[in-house]
Amino acid sequence: MSGPEHRDFADAFPAVQDSVRSTLLFAAVVFAAALFAFLPGTRASEFAHDDIANYENLKPAESIGEWLAAAGQPWWIDARGKNLWRPVARLALLAERSLLPVDINDEDGARTSGFASHAASVRLHAFACALLFVLALEIGLGRAGALGAALVLAVHPLRSESVMQMVGQADLLAALFMTGGLIAYVRMRRNERSAASVLAVQAAFFALAMGSKENAVVYPLVPCIIEIVASGDRVVLRRRLFGIVATLGLVLGAMLGARYAILGAITESSATIPEFENPLAHMGHVERAPAVLGIFGYAVSRFFYPTGLSPDYSAHSFPFDAGWGWPWSLAGLAILAGLAGYAIR
Repeated sequence: MSGPEHRDFADAFPAVQDSVRSTLLFAAVVFAAALFAFLPGTRASEFAHDDIANYENLKPAESIGEWLAAAGQPWWIDARGKNLWRPVARLALLAERSLLPVDINDEDGARTSGFASHAASVRLHAFACALLFVLALEIGLGRAGALGAALVLAVHPLRSESVMQMVGQADLLAALFMTGGLIAYVRMRRNERSAASVLAVQAAFFALAMGSKENAVVYPLVPCIIEIVASGDRVVLRRRLFGIVATLGLVLGAMLGARYAILGAITESSATIPEFENPLAHMGHVERAPAVLGIFGYAVSRFFYPTGLSPDYSAHSFPFDAGWGWPWSLAGLAILAGLAGYAIR
């Protein structure tokens, strides 16, 4: 029998009314739109910048031992002093490098195209967009709203950097696992699965997302927000939140422990970061705040006016030393305040 706790969740996130066939059909439309938007541009794509070190120069794995060794390698295998460890993304790229062809130009012997490899990135993006459509349905956005949101993400040029660079698969994989995890969370809670099974599935998705890219560290906030929205009982809410925080906190601790064992550090020292690469690393926390908000405001504006999507993120492009005198800093603060007010309302 359904208890009050389940009724609260079912009322907040009612079951999707669309049939499975209809859901799959519209998800396929989103998938096809993403392919159409990005696949043609991959035909002449070359490996450049980070792709050369992290993909093109990878040696295809030939034994189980080599696969296991790859999972324990730093993300930057050329020892650039960067403390990054992304085992899931590394294994995904290694699998593609081992199985997919890299075209060779017969005239000069140079690698000029990696169509098959870049197409794999596009498919990951398309799959993530299709999952976003399903997630939007699950949280009650409705078919039109869910389809619109997913299609915008599928074709928006703001996604170009993550989709068109092989190393961008770290972002795509993290997004895919986080979206899949949220779909599983809503469905399992609505279907009254045991708390232990819900948390076990969440732990698995969180580990996969964190193993793809560190940005996934924010993932535990989302199921917590879902519970805050759904719960009408404070005692139940505290129990649910404790379970989420404790379980995913253990996963995070395990990932950080493994990261330390492999890299010898958890975070990257600012001394190893060139100022031209990331000037924010050399700024104090107080002076960094308007710079971060400025980048945030600028990035949001690119969503509505997508030009200059791959700028030089350095002091030469952005006036980080202007503090609150930079208009985009105030814009970023206003956007953040607006989002906070909407969430509280």
